[in-house]
Amino acid sequence: MFCLKKKSKFRFHLYICSVLWLSLVSVPENASQLYYPGEWETIIENQDFETTLSLHEGDDNILIIGSTFHDIDGDAITLRNVSNIYIKDCIIYNVKGNGIVLRSTGKTDKVTIDGCTIYDTTKNGIIAKQNYADDINHTRLVIKNNTLYNNGSDDFDHSIYVQTQDSKILNNEIHGSAGNGISIRSSGVVSGNQIWDTYKSCIRYFSDNVKGPSNTLLIENNVCYLTLPGSQSPALSLLWSDNTSSDWLVDNYIIRFNTIALFTEQRIGIAVESNQLDAKNVLVYGNIVINTQNINATIGQDYIDYLSSNYLSTSLDGFVNLQQRPYNFNLTTLSPALNYAINEIDYPFTDINGVFRPTEHLDAGAYQLERDTVSKVQPTSLSEEASLSIEIAGLASNALEALIGIWILVLVSMLIYIIKKRRIGA
Repeated sequence: MFCLKKKSKFRFHLYICSVLWLSLVSVPENASQLYYPGEWETIIENQDFETTLSLHEGDDNILIIGSTFHDIDGDAITLRNVSNIYIKDCIIYNVKGNGIVLRSTGKTDKVTIDGCTIYDTTKNGIIAKQNYADDINHTRLVIKNNTLYNNGSDDFDHSIYVQTQDSKILNNEIHGSAGNGISIRSSGVVSGNQIWDTYKSCIRYFSDNVKGPSNTLLIENNVCYLTLPGSQSPALSLLWSDNTSSDWLVDNYIIRFNTIALFTEQRIGIAVESNQLDAKNVLVYGNIVINTQNINATIGQDYIDYLSSNYLSTSLDGFVNLQQRPYNFNLTTLSPALNYAINEIDYPFTDINGVFRPTEHLDAGAYQLERDTVSKVQPTSLSEEASLSIEIAGLASNALEALIGIWILVLVSMLIYIIKKRRIGA
């Protein structure tokens, strides 16, 4: 609005303002601008690695984007004693060690692994370690939007193996793991992941590492399907480690609005496998669990404090397609899981696809059927509260940048106006 002056007097002025404005709003074609989660001192972009990339003390504020790591006799990427590392859209394959390692010999902070494809690794796809004795943890770790498959050589290897406290494992696609799809060993958030045909569990908690400040493990909006017996592990499991202190056990477990489909009676859908968790707060609600072979192999009821609104069945009716691959777990208008969780008062704000969950039509499982009428009531969600605080911070940053741009335009406009006035006076 500051650039709009009388056309006859300020045509040049309008041109300058337009150029300045375009320079402010246009997006430069480089990685640091396209993916801008922080200030980068180093950008590693579109590189090809056949040896390990190791980042250690002093290697902070690094963006690794669009690079390929392959045919490596060891781990692909290792991190310790670093902060603000963003690994984006990388491909890792044919690695004789782990794909990405956050080491037990040094802390990290604010590491994000986003949109990478990691496959054919001899060990874990991604592993983040914890070393309680030396106070080693990896804070603010986010693992999201990745595709992992064919990870590991035995059932001690996992696609995503996280020992660290209060990490976020979000919206990943995982299949063909030699062990668990996601093995989580502390508190944190596991949400929006699609996992299938793992030898062990799709998601398993094991209590051999110290719990984080949140003291809560939230597992929601995930999809798991298992067609083979594998190790006969539950699809989703909570398990005690008898070699560690009971003080390390997370106190609160929330397992809600997940969709699980089993095609073998040798597995159970959701199970708390250890009586040591009986003293803890375990909530299991709003899930869909299908076992085509045995209705009793859906949810084990032992050691669960709140068990509600879970749709259990042996039938595949009500899904878009569970008859042949690729399976589609979206609900149809005839699904018996529709409105199945309307009595729940605490639930995820959206489903696995980001579809809003209205209070009056709250469907069980990871998918919410979209309807014409949408409630204005917004539920409280543990994972959404964390995301909201991040979004607010981003909006504040964008607003500040826009305000600075406007003031620059005002100052330039005033300067040009003064110069032209002086020329007219002369």
